[in-house]
Amino acid sequence: MEFSQLSYFRAAARHGNLTRAAEELHVSQPGLSRYLSRLEEELGVPLFERRKGRIALNTYGQVFLANVDLAFGQLERGAETVRQMYSRDLNILSVACSIEDFLIDRLKDFSPVHPEIGIRQYAGTVPEMQEQLLRRNLDLMICAHPVSDPAIRYEQLSQCPYVLLCRRDDPLAAWRSLRLRQAAGETFVCENSRMDRRRLTALCQTLGFTPKVSHEVENGYILFNLLRNGMGVAIVPLAHYLQLEAHYPDHGLRALPLEDGEIPPAEIGVAYLPGQGDLGSAGLFLDYLRESSRQEAEAMARFLRRQPPLSPL
Repeated sequence: MEFSQLSYFRAAARHGNLTRAAEELHVSQPGLSRYLSRLEEELGVPLFERRKGRIALNTYGQVFLANVDLAFGQLERGAETVRQMYSRDLNILSVACSIEDFLIDRLKDFSPVHPEIGIRQYAGTVPEMQEQLLRRNLDLMICAHPVSDPAIRYEQLSQCPYVLLCRRDDPLAAWRSLRLRQAAGETFVCENSRMDRRRLTALCQTLGFTPKVSHEVENGYILFNLLRNGMGVAIVPLAHYLQLEAHYPDHGLRALPLEDGEIPPAEIGVAYLPGQGDLGSAGLFLDYLRESSRQEAEAMARFLRRQPPLSPL
């Protein structure tokens, strides 16, 4: 019995259609049919009922599928185990982040201090990252929203207010702080991992206007350069602005605090599996994230103390 036969059997059982299963497997439909017939001959048992182009598992096929799924699950767990062993032996930290360029900024400071720790970054959607965490293919997951799965521990690292960024020659720059509705006539640039078009539109519509969006980007540094070139204004977390300012001290932009209550604060947290004892390299990185978040909170407080109440210059 060949491994490929079992893979083809699972695909055919899942689709209930040889044509669709063959397309998924990138084999011909007659070739797939021959593989399944050979498997039935080897077992000496029919596994499918064939009905006008469709196939369905019979009772024997259902029992066999349950056992094949168990075998594949055991193989997957074995693969995960050896990957984890390999990562531990090489001192590799596996981490994922749903916030574009946040991880890059943190690793710039962390890696020189801990050159002995290798980094494996995982990319994917939040549900995909959560699944990888549960399967122990990830050590840490950094995200912008709490994780509700009871098997996962979520720790909030920081919360920070949003600010509106504009060029210093924009009329809005004459204000020290403002209400978002004062920007109703502006063109917006959205950075999708922090304030995407859907969220911005919903927010602005509660304030009585629909925003005009010129660009949607996936990277904060791209957003920053678009603003510097006069392509619009943007709403970003204050912490992100301070990070960008550190890289571009002559940026030519103003960060305008928004009135309290109009936008819920941005959140960043980290998720991991509890009950693993010493987290090793993940624990070191987690401690670094906590400390950098504390320093970031102090920097934000200093910035806000410099801002006078809501009033024009």
